[in-house]
Amino acid sequence: NARVTYALEALSSRTPTTVYLYWGEIDAAGHRYGVGSDEWLQQLEELNSALKRLAERAPAWAALFVTADHGMVNVPEHQRIDYSGVEELTRNIAMTAGEPRAVHLYLEDTSEAARTATAQRWAQYWGERAWVIDSRELMRAGYFGPVITDAARGRIGDLMVCARDDWALYDMRHYQEHALHMVGQHGSLTDAERLVPLRMLKTF
Repeated sequence: NARVTYALEALSSRTPTTVYLYWGEIDAAGHRYGVGSDEWLQQLEELNSALKRLAERAPAWAALFVTADHGMVNVPEHQRIDYSGVEELTRNIAMTAGEPRAVHLYLEDTSEAARTATAQRWAQYWGERAWVIDSRELMRAGYFGPVITDAARGRIGDLMVCARDDWALYDMRHYQEHALHMVGQHGSLTDAERLVPLRMLKTF
């Protein structure tokens, strides 16, 4: 694989360097076919072979680490829900954004009373299927990092709706129909999506 070749060339220099090698095929297979599918496992085997080659040929002094930017859950077709036609959910919503498992809600009326009423409607409607959280709580808890710039703060929704278990919530006014066919998804707060291992590989 060319990426491994380029990484080895970069590591062959005696100049201290950090080499970042991204393997996106696993993510793509997971989205389309699901985690654990034959297609996903094939890509995992491809990555395993590439990492073995990298570890065998990298300089002995190099440190090789393997991790991922997120985990993924499989969402059954009947649990990919379009809520765009539900009046009690669209009331006081100026815009939605984010992902089906991490929906940002931007409110028309951001007063405390309206914010609370909107959050309560969403929480009551989804019940155990989602967490409905005021984004200010997530900011205080550090979910958006230790420092939030004004530009970033302006892009974060007033409320966050994070899907639990294997649900996905769609505002189909903003998606193409094929989005409903996505099997593997991520973005929410479950352990499967957030807790990603970091492995160190031995060079030979």
